[in-house]
Amino acid sequence: EQTLVRGGFGSDRFEALDMEFHRRVRDGYRELAAAEPELWVVLDANRDAAEVQKDVAALVAERLGWR
Repeated sequence: EQTLVRGGFGSDRFEALDMEFHRRVRDGYRELAAAEPELWVVLDANRDAAEVQKDVAALVAERLGWR
């Protein structure tokens, strides 16, 4: 839903699918994250995009041992 608000993320076949499809995908990833939290990170994308990007960069750096 936040992707629709922000816009500009393309129009390939996945973006063209309805919101129910995207909710099922989200729910599937949340199940994976709940089952293996050491492998998956769930971020709140309802925050400012720059804040989300900063968190992603920090998590990637941490996971790759750059910190």
